[in-house]
Amino acid sequence: LAGMAIVDYCQKNGGFLSMEDFAAQMGTAEWVEPISTTYKGYTLYELPPNNQGLT
Repeated sequence: LAGMAIVDYCQKNGGFLSMEDFAAQMGTAEWVEPISTTYKGYTLYELPPNNQGLT
């Protein structure tokens, strides 16, 4: 499971993330549709303001 792998990696590298941190966020996330445009043949996506970006 992805959450467990992330927590394991963080803790092995001095981080403090825990499964309780993930559990505390369950049900609080909100899905928004990304906005997009095309530029020089590429489609660029971004989350609408205010956000930290999209990868």
